[in-house]
Amino acid sequence: MNDELQEISSQICNIFANKIESLTEKQAEQLNLSNNSMNFYIQLGDRDKAVWNARETLKYLKKITQNG
Repeated sequence: MNDELQEISSQICNIFANKIESLTEKQAEQLNLSNNSMNFYIQLGDRDKAVWNARETLKYLKKITQNG
């Protein structure tokens, strides 16, 4: 599962590096909240919830980069 979390994180970093030029305040807040949640669950040792948050973040980034 740790490999899955690393893979998703890599995809998220790739989107930020190649597709995100700017974010609205609402988008930035949503991503920050999701990232904080993922980190919280990592610290608790709950990998399932951490991976779920990472997947949701990736979905959200894909959505906002497709919709411009």
